[in-house]
Amino acid sequence: KKKKKNRETFQTLLESTSTDEGSQESVQTVVSQFQKIIETYVGEDSKGEVSTQKTDEAVFVLRAIPPLIAKEHSSVAKKLYPLLVTCVGCKSAEVRLALQEVLRKYMELLEQCN
Repeated sequence: KKKKKNRETFQTLLESTSTDEGSQESVQTVVSQFQKIIETYVGEDSKGEVSTQKTDEAVFVLRAIPPLIAKEHSSVAKKLYPLLVTCVGCKSAEVRLALQEVLRKYMELLEQCN
């Protein structure tokens, strides 16, 4: 139940980032929560103590990042990038695959800047 509620909460926050009204505040809230989840996951992963729920949360967060790093949110991309780098050595194949998707989106963003 908690996992489903967390996803619903994040989904609501993500949807609110796509509107102009309150967008910046919503984005910052989402980014802050995403950072906490990824930092916790990476810390537990390095100790070999990751639960399935934490892995699922990390994968969900990684998959939710690409919409946030659209061109209008390039500051979000800059803020999250160092955190994503810490995920490179994670043991979970699911996390690594989700990370690859995010990094592809970063590449698209970089190509748009040129």
